[in-house]
Amino acid sequence: MELARLIHFLRKQNLWNTERPATAIHLAAGQHRWMEPGTLVALTAALLTHSRVHGAPITVDFSKATNTTFMDRVGFVRLLGVPSPKSCPGHRDPSGRFIELTPFRTLQEVERLTREAASLLDADGLVGPYIQRCLEEAMRNAVQHAGDTAVRLVAAQRFPQQRRVQLAVADAGVGILQSLQRNAALRPTSSREALEMAVQPGVSGAATLPTMSDFERNRGFGRFLLTESAAQTLGQLVLAAGDALFVQDGNHRRIFPIHPWQGTFLALELLEDHLDAFYELQVALIQRLPNDQPSPRVPFEQASA
Repeated sequence: MELARLIHFLRKQNLWNTERPATAIHLAAGQHRWMEPGTLVALTAALLTHSRVHGAPITVDFSKATNTTFMDRVGFVRLLGVPSPKSCPGHRDPSGRFIELTPFRTLQEVERLTREAASLLDADGLVGPYIQRCLEEAMRNAVQHAGDTAVRLVAAQRFPQQRRVQLAVADAGVGILQSLQRNAALRPTSSREALEMAVQPGVSGAATLPTMSDFERNRGFGRFLLTESAAQTLGQLVLAAGDALFVQDGNHRRIFPIHPWQGTFLALELLEDHLDAFYELQVALIQRLPNDQPSPRVPFEQASA
């Protein structure tokens, strides 16, 4: 259940079952020993929305599971409100530290979690600033732009043996297209166009909202910082909203059509061997922000289903 498989899944399958969102859901969890944060957050956000908003009943079958430790430890079972499985011996989740599935609603919760993030993931001084800043920007976007939604989730895991970190945030809010349409100067007409705009500097900021750091005063810094961090450190960013999926994989970026995603999903993978000079990178990116007008969009590589 890696991030690459999630990208393929979102392109081919309708996770949100938009035509029949109240349909009962039965999960056969026997084969899932562990999931990367991106897959875990995407699946849980969709299931919680089906359950809380649309009233869909959810059952999970752990009868053939070879290991249930992971599902318990990351909060998946607790959040879905299904009976806790009996502990099974066998394969454990990969070595590393993680931030379990955590609901959040306020900027105060964002501030607290991001302060603790590097410690929770056992990240050293080189990796820590990337984790803290990237989590803060992704979670702030979910608070400030998602609207009144019952579902906002974050999870993260560091894989020290593979020297990589993956962060994921999802909400069931209004989505990027509707959020950007509030700005009369932008007015995107499709999810694809909205994603192209959203990762440009100075476009999707919330300049009039309360701030807690100097960085937030830089309008439209969040998704631009995340995208450029992935590009310049050879990482990967996945951003889904509406019927479009944006992928920044190192220096390459593409947008794919997908089945509709309700709200916004973002996952970021950072490779530790390429993380250095964070503050210099951050300053350089701040300098690229426009003073008063959104910058023009850059062309994207065409991608088909």
